[in-house]
Amino acid sequence: MRSGKSLRILLVLTLLASGIVFASGGSASASITANEPLNLTNNPAPQNRGDVDDGVAVWQDGRNGTCGDAGTAWDIWMHDFSTGEDRAITTAYKKQEVPRIDDRKVVSQSDQDCLGSPNDSNIYMYALDNGDMTVIAKRAADQEVPDVNGERIVWAEYDYEGSTDWDIYAYDLATETETLVCDDSSYQYNPRVAGDFVVWEDDRNDEDGDIWGYDLATDEEFEICGESGYQWNPV
Repeated sequence: MRSGKSLRILLVLTLLASGIVFASGGSASASITANEPLNLTNNPAPQNRGDVDDGVAVWQDGRNGTCGDAGTAWDIWMHDFSTGEDRAITTAYKKQEVPRIDDRKVVSQSDQDCLGSPNDSNIYMYALDNGDMTVIAKRAADQEVPDVNGERIVWAEYDYEGSTDWDIYAYDLATETETLVCDDSSYQYNPRVAGDFVVWEDDRNDEDGDIWGYDLATDEEFEICGESGYQWNPV
């Protein structure tokens, strides 16, 4: 599934003045021209799951492997539009996937191996300003598809021994407090957060999928869209 902000890189480029020059990763420098797409990396390996905020783009990068080769897997890379810097954020010996960025904080999921479920994947946060890597969620469960906004991080979690399906969690960096947002006995996945509000896709009504939300300030849960058919990937 495509990230909700994956196309915002193009939007950012259209808003920048033409003639700005930066080094494109692995290739000659390129000029940003309004209303024209720009290739941030020409590496032949796959790059996907892009996100952008405050002049920094991040993505999931396969130049060091995509689990097809022993000992190598997906990494997280970044590009700084203001400096032209193009570098890896993490190349750890695991799958590093699904990066999201806000306020110079990058969150991603890190799988322990390249096998199928359970992956024992965890949530990490990387601070661009000081290079610190922080563990946000690491326990005997899968934690996946994180999102970050301000001081709040959300993700979906599946405890294969204690859960019946995926649940939604949130973490407040300011108070160092974790909140179980939703543990309904059904499928909740792909959470997104902005301010006090968390939204996700939910199949608790035995339908193809609905959109639900939660107000972290009031601890209130509410349905956003329960129409028949598929409702996925809220943002």
